[in-house]
Amino acid sequence: NAKQCNAGAYLFSAAYGQADLSSSLKLSDLFGEIPSDPELTFDVQNLFNAKQQSYFELPDAVHSYYNRGQTFLLGLRGTL
Repeated sequence: NAKQCNAGAYLFSAAYGQADLSSSLKLSDLFGEIPSDPELTFDVQNLFNAKQQSYFELPDAVHSYYNRGQTFLLGLRGTL
């Protein structure tokens, strides 16, 4: 039972969850001993492409909708 707002409709954020993935592989595991011990990395942000939404009073009264998409990162790192 929501109280009435004298200044207008309340603004709500819909539930939001985001899953990320991070993985790495030492190249020496595949190719044997390598100088600087390089490591291949792969990351995904927002793995399942979650979207953010806000609404007025009722979930069908959408105020904003944001789809930031997924971000993929591939990297190589080593030691000196």
